[in-house]
Amino acid sequence: MIGKTLGHYKIISQLGKGGMGEVYRARDERIGRDVAIKIIPAEYADDMGRLRRFEQEARAAGQLNHPNVLTVHHVGTHEGVPYIVTELLQGENLHERLHAGGLGIRKAIDIAVQIALGLTAAHEKGIIHRDLKPANVFVTKDGPVKILDFGLAKLAAPKSAQGLDETVTMTAGTKAGSLLGTLGYASPEQLRGQPVDHRTDIFSLGCVLYEMLSGRRAFKGPTVADTVTEILSKDPAPLSERAIPAALQSIVSRCLEKRPENRFSTAQDVARALQILVEPAEVNQPQSEAGMKTGKFRLRPIFAGGAVIALMIAAIIGWKLLRQSAPQRAEVAQEHSLRIVVLPFENLGNREDEYFAAGMTEEITSRLANVKGLGVISRTSAIGYDRKGKTVRQIGGDLAADYVLEGSVRWERGPGRSDRVRITPQLIRVADDTHVWSDRYERVLADVFAIQSEVAESTVKAMGLTLLPRERTAIKEISTSDLEAYQLYLRGRDSESRGLGKKDVEGALQMYQDALRRDSRFAQAFAGVARLHLIMHWEYYDRSPERLIKAREAAERAVQLRPDLAEAHTALGLYYYQGMLDYPKALDEFAAALRVQPNNSEAIAAMGYVLRRQGRWAEAVEKFNMVVNLDPKNASRMYDFGLANELAGRYAEADRAFVRALALNPQSALVYAARAWTQLLWRGDAEKARALLSEAAQVAGLTDDLGFIAQTGFRIALYRRDYHGALRQLESEARDAIDNQEEYWPIPLLRAQVLMLTGRHDLARRSFEDARLQLEIRVREDPDDHRLRSSLGIAYAGLGRHKEAVREARLACVLMPASKDALRASSRLSQLALVYTMVNRPAEAIAALEDLLALSGWWSSHLLRLDPSLDPLRPDPRFQALLAKYDPK
Repeated sequence: MIGKTLGHYKIISQLGKGGMGEVYRARDERIGRDVAIKIIPAEYADDMGRLRRFEQEARAAGQLNHPNVLTVHHVGTHEGVPYIVTELLQGENLHERLHAGGLGIRKAIDIAVQIALGLTAAHEKGIIHRDLKPANVFVTKDGPVKILDFGLAKLAAPKSAQGLDETVTMTAGTKAGSLLGTLGYASPEQLRGQPVDHRTDIFSLGCVLYEMLSGRRAFKGPTVADTVTEILSKDPAPLSERAIPAALQSIVSRCLEKRPENRFSTAQDVARALQILVEPAEVNQPQSEAGMKTGKFRLRPIFAGGAVIALMIAAIIGWKLLRQSAPQRAEVAQEHSLRIVVLPFENLGNREDEYFAAGMTEEITSRLANVKGLGVISRTSAIGYDRKGKTVRQIGGDLAADYVLEGSVRWERGPGRSDRVRITPQLIRVADDTHVWSDRYERVLADVFAIQSEVAESTVKAMGLTLLPRERTAIKEISTSDLEAYQLYLRGRDSESRGLGKKDVEGALQMYQDALRRDSRFAQAFAGVARLHLIMHWEYYDRSPERLIKAREAAERAVQLRPDLAEAHTALGLYYYQGMLDYPKALDEFAAALRVQPNNSEAIAAMGYVLRRQGRWAEAVEKFNMVVNLDPKNASRMYDFGLANELAGRYAEADRAFVRALALNPQSALVYAARAWTQLLWRGDAEKARALLSEAAQVAGLTDDLGFIAQTGFRIALYRRDYHGALRQLESEARDAIDNQEEYWPIPLLRAQVLMLTGRHDLARRSFEDARLQLEIRVREDPDDHRLRSSLGIAYAGLGRHKEAVREARLACVLMPASKDALRASSRLSQLALVYTMVNRPAEAIAALEDLLALSGWWSSHLLRLDPSLDPLRPDPRFQALLAKYDPK
């Protein structure tokens, strides 16, 4: 296989070989990344029923979005042999890890928690693994544990009872009377051939945890029959010889109950039971390998007595009640042991000092964000809460926070430099509404930075966390000693936070520049200058070279002055992303920011934007999932989360995210349009899409991109074959908005397409000619603009200039390949397919459409069914096969 190509995957080397097939390292030549490809044994190629079940299960696994589950990119066939494409992992599987040596208690718990969280994500989608074992758990070099081979257990070949051994996966099947699983890890109900549910995975998890803690199998007899007997009727040997705490033994025993109803109800309950065993300080404090191997770690005092099971159950029930009001907590638990929200500090001084109180809140929030293991709710979500109308418990439930920090600020001005500031913070634990810590600081204004540091440090200590030396240094860092420069900076932040209106941006930029005139070493102000120059470049299309030069110089100066400042690295990353389209360098800088502040939502979101441009949809979903956990009340972030899911082809998840975004901001035209588009992709429901846009038209004061909603309305009319309605859209008040969209389709070109569909060919030809003249002028001005080339190709096709049409459409794809920008490349592919259709080259049109569907969830088979421009392809059986292949599941 080495050197061969499967679709657009070129085989590089073999990674492994086994009964379930061969695994290779391959290069995705479409977007330039390395992947793993598992090729299923050829003997299964003729069993269509089994292959169909495998493909359904693998596609279902591909819908999972969780850092503890192996990401499935693609499922396909090559010369009749099925294969599955996944992310490429570096590290070793748990079986190899256990063979090399035992695990410490803390490490075993950590791995088990991650497995349980991955199973939770699968079970919530109705997917059961059925073959969980150490060989199907991968411990990566850079951190997360990954569960492998969801669905592949279903493909395992039948084995006779005589030929069965304990290392192979048993008979495939989904109904009573068939066996499924690996002997030694299979549940009693699996061995009996009974129906199974998610609790069979909990039994297997118990087997894996037992093996990690003891170094031996939970069930292993001298023969297959003896092993089966042990699983069905015996308990494994106690773990007491390794001084395993009683609470931990109880968790293992409950997972290994013979009857499913006696086990934990959910994998999430297993994760939580394990998590509450460990002191918070232990989660955040590295432990020596020796300490892990000897099992020296502290348990919470409540587990020292005999009522361990009752207390554990009470804790789980309480956690479940909290989880009902905070559905995102499950995902956050794997990243952060505790979560805190810093509410806006109340300004007790003059009204004009509001910016100063807001600045104190933001500074304390930023300092807390340096602590690894502490999830800090983003300022944009916290800013909507001021304790007026909601209790601490309600706020904690809304934001999935364990602690709330609130307080007040008073700035008292005196003669000369005798200004004083009074800050009164208090930390409240959400679970019992207890005031854990409070204090009062009243000092001269020059001590404001010391107060911020002390508040952050005392808060961390009160929550039971231990600061690492680097974190303590970061919390105490001061960017400027010039108080007037600092006040100018706070005014700039206040102006910037009011929105991205051009006047706000220009006002904030002026404040930052004034701050730098007072202190030329103020790194945060440099980062602000860079950020706002890039907003002018990106949002307001000021594409002058001078603007980018200023952004680069400011960002590089910020990093030079403060290499430990997350804002500085984020600003430089934005320069590489928005200014230079240099995605690898951008990701490096965002990663550097996250090494400083692990839960910096701005840096995480920026990574999501870059991954989206690279076509790494599943990874983008993961990043935006993290963002909405840290910033759950931010409608824009929720929209980004929905869009990432849509691009990944996860339309149900996308629609839910858009609904949540509209609940947060009911006046967002952009979200209405996005949700309407999802209905087309997901269900092919043009009427539902039209109804959503009609609903948007009834909402007063729509706040954002009306051009996008107008263009979506035009497309929906086209897909409904309401050609008169589409033409009315082109002549309506929305005409200019449609014409000014980023994807440059001039009005004459759109009109020509509609006229062609109505059979008015003479009028269509005139419009195509108008579009050609307009586009040729633009192409001469900017010959490298891929958008113009695509549109010109369509105009040429409409005029019968077939050779020139194909040349322009292909050139557009060359100018904007998927390796450069997967979002824009998908638009070029769709227009290439349209040109091929218009010039009557159906085979090439269908090939381009397959590349399009494989690349991005922004197009689906439902959308292709609706598109009247593709009607010439409908009689072609190859086109119908393509639609069936890519039907959304």
